[in-house]
Formats: sequence, C-alpha cells, structure tokens
Amino acid sequence: MKKVLGIIMTFTLILLLTGCNKFKIQAKSPESDSIIKGQWKVQSYVGTAEEEVLSCDLQGSIVSFSNEEVFMFDKTYKNITYKAKVVNGEEYIYNYIGFVPDYLKGSKDIVVVTISSKNTYLKEVMVVDGGILIIQDDVLIYLEKVDDKPMKNMNVEEGTKERKEEVSSGVLIGLKDETDEGVTYKTIWIAHDGEKISSQELPFILLPRKNGFYKVLASRTNNENSYKDDIQFDFLGGNTPELKMDAKAYKESNINISKEITFIGNDYISIKTKEEGSFNKSEEVVGTYLIDTMNGPGKGALALGNISEHKNMTEFNKVAQGLYIDDISTFSNVFIERNHGRWGLYTTNIKKAEESSENNIEIPLKVSKNVARYDKLFMSWQGIKNQVPSAVDAVSSPNKNMVIIKTKSSLYVYKIENGKINESPDLTISLNEDEDIVMAEWAMGEYVGYWTEEVNSLNK
Repeated sequence: MKKVLGIIMTFTLILLLTGCNKFKIQAKSPESDSIIKGQWKVQSYVGTAEEEVLSCDLQGSIVSFSNEEVFMFDKTYKNITYKAKVVNGEEYIYNYIGFVPDYLKGSKDIVVVTISSKNTYLKEVMVVDGGILIIQDDVLIYLEKVDDKPMKNMNVEEGTKERKEEVSSGVLIGLKDETDEGVTYKTIWIAHDGEKISSQELPFILLPRKNGFYKVLASRTNNENSYKDDIQFDFLGGNTPELKMDAKAYKESNINISKEITFIGNDYISIKTKEEGSFNKSEEVVGTYLIDTMNGPGKGALALGNISEHKNMTEFNKVAQGLYIDDISTFSNVFIERNHGRWGLYTTNIKKAEESSENNIEIPLKVSKNVARYDKLFMSWQGIKNQVPSAVDAVSSPNKNMVIIKTKSSLYVYKIENGKINESPDLTISLNEDEDIVMAEWAMGEYVGYWTEEVNSLNK
C-alpha cells in the first residue's frame, strides 16, 4: 500500500514540477498517424481512486502504433485508421475521469488521436510534449517513446474480431413526463446490433438489476380532499416481494403528496416529494435511497458522502459553507439529475434557496460510480451542441458505436464510425416537450440479445 501511495505522490510531484516542461501541452498539427507512430513505454499512471491504481499493473508495458496494426496491453488490433482532432484539454479529461490533473489545468487545446479497428472505436490518445496520455479503465497513463519504429509480427491475441456481439450495444432510457394527473414514466429500448439500430417503447420503467428485471410504476390514490403518489417495483422474474416507496404518515388528511423520480439505476433511486397542505403551505423533500432498503426501519435518504466521488474536495470545500453543508457524512438533502450529458448532484437546501432564484442548486462533486455505473460521453458537450445545436442531453455507448442526443421534442440516434458521429441520425424518436431522462442503463455484447428478448416479451 505504501508503495502504491508513493507512486501516486511521486507522479503528482513530477506533474507539478515539470508542468511547463516535460508535461507541457503542445497542440501539434493533426495530420496523420505519424504523431504517435512507434513504440511507447508506460512510465507512470494515476487513477480517480486508490483501488483503480491497485488494479492497474501496466508499469513498463510497451504500446506500439503503425499504419497496419496497434499493439496495446497484450492485444493486437488490425485494419487501423487514425483521426486527429484538437480539443479543450480540461474539458476532455474531466468528461472521462471526473477531475483535471494539475498539469492540464489552464490548457486550452490538445491533440487527440482517435484510433479505430475494423471501423470500431478502439482508443483515444492525447499528445503532450514529451509523451502521450491514454485512459485505461479510468486510470490516466503516461507513456514516453522508446523507438520510432513500430513492433512487427505480434503473435498475441487479436483484440478486435469480426463477431457481431462484440460491437453490439443497447440502452434502456427511462423518461418521466409531468402531467396534470401526475408524473408518468416510460422506457425506450434502443439497440445497435453492429449493423442496424432499432427501438421499442414500454409504458413503464424497465429497470435491470442483478437478480432480473423490475417494472417500476407510479400510481396516484385520490381521496375525498387529497391525493397521494406511490412508486412501486414489480419483479418480473419470480417470487421476490414487490418494493414500494411509501409516503410517511400525516396527521392531516387533506395533504397532497406528489412524487417524481429524478434518477434510477441498478441499486439507487432519487425522488422529489412535494407536500401541499392546508393554508396553501407546501414543502419539497428530496433524497437518494438504496432501492432494497428504502422502506426498512430507520432507513432514510443516503448522505452525500455515500453517493459522491471525493476527488474534487478542494473545489467543494470552497462552496460548501455557502451551500450550508456542514458534513457530507450526514447531509442527505441531495438528489441526482441530468445536466448536459452527465448525472449531477443537487440540493434544494432551503436556506440557500432563499438567496437564489434557482430551485435546484448544483453540488460540485461527481456522482459515485457505484451509483451511476457508466456516465461518460463519447465527445465533449460542446461537440454534441455542434452536432445538434438544440441538444439538451445526450448519452453514448461504452463501446463508442452509438450516441443518443435529446432535444426538447426528439431523441436522435447516431452511429459512431471511425471515431466520428455520422452526419445524419439513423433513428429519430418523437417525445413530449416535458419529458426528461431519469435512467440510462447499458447492455453490451450478448446481453443486448437477452435484453431485447425481455422487451419483446413485454410488448406481446
């Protein structure tokens, strides 16, 4: 453990001391693969969490790039194409790993080379002065060139094969729609089998979990002078007891209780509850819960510290007092919601809200990967806006072969080929103007077929 921490501290110190020399960002002309051609050796790496560094055993590994093939981390990829682009360094890094290393802060432009194998996205390489940077499993790896000539005749496992399941991806997109009768939900299943893209719709949230699929439903009970919303989970695979998000008991019988889901994933859910009582009084309560224990005795909303990454604590501490957050281990007035292609943490802290015109106040911490397991965009948000100026949200597949861009009235589904988004969408899905994304759960490989079968069975 001490050795690992030593590596991290040494690497960080090098970055700080040589930020204007060895690691200086230099935007070279993006003309061809010659920028990265040759052999490169892993010198250092740093992760977003200690366990990621512990799992990364690449020190001294050799990576090789040529016109015909790429050798990277014990696999060879053939039929290679390269595309180079200039991007904003800080924004690019943050979108991938959730923080910006000191040596990239203040950098405007860096060159990024996108590598594809057999028309399938493989990897992106950042070109810096003196070396290159590669992101592998949320670990930022620094490599230096050791030979201008690429390796030849690699007798190792081929990394990209002509198998349809390896380029298949699919996403269950959960949408909420606020109506006069309450909030309604639906799911759109979008699947890319490596050749064509298709979609289906379900009139409820179809939530994939470790033990199977759940149907998530909203219901409103109308009484003589009030109504109450409930959120119910029906297991589709057997005898597992249904789960129900119950409202707490009230002494007054004329209280209206409305609920809306702002985020739902495998194990977690964020809910806004609005209570309207006598004398036109209203109160909004927000919280993020573990789905399995949300109704257990003594189980309430989770604390901010349990649902966030702690890599950006310096920035957070600067604003925490203004947010009236004294301790992230106890502060639980937090919910998760979409913001420009990512899940974000928000609060409706009453004291802060009194000083602001904004009802939702953003918290400058990243949602934990335990909560939102895949939360990355293939390109920057500005790149999404350049493609579709009216975009309000977007999600992209982990294998980077598909991106879904949301506007107020539509979902546009694009293929990604040779590291670039196609000019025209393969699919356009109409939406109501008030619909927002509350879930984006991805399936890869053979699981795309399994999930398609589940959706087909529910649509019969």
